[in-house]
Amino acid sequence: RRLQKRYGTVTPITCVSLLRRYAGHGETKLGDTFERSTHIVRKTLNLDIDIKHFDWHHKTKSGMDSTVRELWVLVARTFRKNGISAGEMQYDAASGDPVQIQNIRMQRGIVRWNCLDSLDRTNLSNFFTSWQVVAEMCRTLGLNQHKALQYDGTIPDTP
Repeated sequence: RRLQKRYGTVTPITCVSLLRRYAGHGETKLGDTFERSTHIVRKTLNLDIDIKHFDWHHKTKSGMDSTVRELWVLVARTFRKNGISAGEMQYDAASGDPVQIQNIRMQRGIVRWNCLDSLDRTNLSNFFTSWQVVAEMCRTLGLNQHKALQYDGTIPDTP
């Protein structure tokens, strides 16, 4: 109900579980319970909710580079389907306060990270996927990431 209240019933929600997923580990049971609960929530509250599993600890045994690649492969389609929010803001020249906000497009979904007690897993997953999401935003907004930015040593005035 908390997810429904926060995100509404229309927005698709993808939960990425970073829990360990091998027989005999305590997190496996929690992960199985989380998955069953997700199915119940989907049916009971009529939410478009999905769960993806990514055993961070198991994956990192192969190295961080391959872990990050596998994580992005797992979630890339979801982020691309959700899109990005974009808009324009106009500021008051004197105060610098926003006076008008225009939404051009709205993101169509939410991705949530779920873990038992490890902020490391959650933070690293957010960090590495955030870099990819920023690259996707740049492509979507038509910014060419291959051209070097020219910096002339000045800091532009901000409104």
